[in-house]
Amino acid sequence: MLNAESTNFMEIKITDANKMGGSINSYINYTVSTTSNMEGFGSGDNIVNRRYSDFVWISEQLAREYPGVVIPPIPEKETIGFSSFGMTSASKIDSRKRGLEKFLQRVAQHQQLAYSKSFTGFLSVQDLASVKSGAKSGSK
Repeated sequence: MLNAESTNFMEIKITDANKMGGSINSYINYTVSTTSNMEGFGSGDNIVNRRYSDFVWISEQLAREYPGVVIPPIPEKETIGFSSFGMTSASKIDSRKRGLEKFLQRVAQHQQLAYSKSFTGFLSVQDLASVKSGAKSGSK
């Protein structure tokens, strides 16, 4: 939730994580589901698909937009396909999925970060390239 004192709310969940592509060029596609009554969310219910690199982008973008604000960490990137320390690929994917969901929820709880146009676009716009180009032009 965004803030218990506010009438605005935002609920974010990563509902699915699927491996896409071939073995060499594979990546994980995360399905992000958001329900909110905040401005910028249209109907209030949005589902978008994001790659790990998209999460890296939004983390870096928020750091640029809000210098001096501590941005919650995202899980470290590691190779998903190889088993190490007894962890299977599925458990690594699930662990990263939970970490990315926690990152989004923590950003949503922050009074400034939650209202960033980059962040709301990340959660609600299917074509992330349009959000990225808007961010390059300096809009908040």
